[in-house]
Amino acid sequence: MRNARVHMRFCLPLIGLLMLCMGVSAAVTEKAGTTIANAPYITDTMLLEVQSGANYIRIEPKRLLATVKYLPDAPFGPIPAALLMGDTLPAQTYFEDCLMGWIWTIPESETTALVEIVAHEPALIKACPMIQTIEERIAETACDSFVYEGTKYTESGEYIVKTEKLPSGDKQVTILDLKINHTKYEEETASQCFSYTGPSGKVYRESGDYMDTVPMGNGCNRITTLHLTIKTDECYDADTVFFCTGFNTIHDEVISEGYLRRYRPYVFQSPSEWDYMEGVILAGEHDRTLLDLKRAETNLYDHYVKELTPITSIRWSVQYDGQGQYVPLTVSNEPQWVATGHVAVQIYFLCGEMYDTEFPTDIDLLPTDVVPTKRLENGRVVIIRSGAKYDMLGTKITGR
Repeated sequence: MRNARVHMRFCLPLIGLLMLCMGVSAAVTEKAGTTIANAPYITDTMLLEVQSGANYIRIEPKRLLATVKYLPDAPFGPIPAALLMGDTLPAQTYFEDCLMGWIWTIPESETTALVEIVAHEPALIKACPMIQTIEERIAETACDSFVYEGTKYTESGEYIVKTEKLPSGDKQVTILDLKINHTKYEEETASQCFSYTGPSGKVYRESGDYMDTVPMGNGCNRITTLHLTIKTDECYDADTVFFCTGFNTIHDEVISEGYLRRYRPYVFQSPSEWDYMEGVILAGEHDRTLLDLKRAETNLYDHYVKELTPITSIRWSVQYDGQGQYVPLTVSNEPQWVATGHVAVQIYFLCGEMYDTEFPTDIDLLPTDVVPTKRLENGRVVIIRSGAKYDMLGTKITGR
């Protein structure tokens, strides 16, 4: 910071000058001038010898006001006089140690004061000029505290840090003009996806507590305590890629900020766990059954989606009564009549699983106006036709 030096002049009241002049001792350093030409300049409090007759001293304008005290050698001595530029100055009397003395005040002036002391005896005079106080100001700005020559300051203000007397007799005072700014503390709690940009511009990508610092331009900082929660999974737009067990691992892949791809294994579900034959067996006659196999395939393909292992193919075959081999059964887009025998189905899944089953087409004949009913017994679906029980594949349930 720049140091500002300001020189100022302070004038003491007259009473202060009188007390200063009366109370400060000074050594006799020289004699007052006997002529105007050899009149000494008074720059500090001085004791001077005067002789009987005219005596001269000079005081510069910057040393005025000033006082001159006459110190007689004997009580009730002759009365001296003081003249300023030829004019007689009024005198004040005083008593000290049974002696009567006189004090003259030399007023302020823009020119050097030439003072003539007219004495009638050898004596002493004490000249007390104005002592100037010179200020030196040091301007400083700091944060929270400032140390100057071993002293710590924590508040703004003006502090006198040094006082010394100059060779000229003046007093120099060093003043510390101090401005104390203070660190600003804040606290913030935030929850954000992926990352958070703090007040300083720093980017945080992990949850935790942080001290974020921003310079305020006045020598101090603003310190923000951040309590951060950085969210990830719930913030992504994500899709899932399913794989067969053993062909990949469960993991997440960040494609870009805000977009995630999850890798998960397929889940296999056996077709026996649900009724994919719903609406497939439509009617029966003495030598054939009306089947909607396309409906069965639609049920299967629509069911095995998302995380369920998808079906790659469905194969139908039939063994007609009286024939020992199964032959392929072509599925029609419309319900189709299948002659008495057994219909078999093989369902192949993407990850290698295979499910097969069969059902007879010789289900007991029902009048066309009799509608089969379903109910749940012991955790499985049972179809009741003409008092007999069948499973969902049309196999007759025997026993209890």
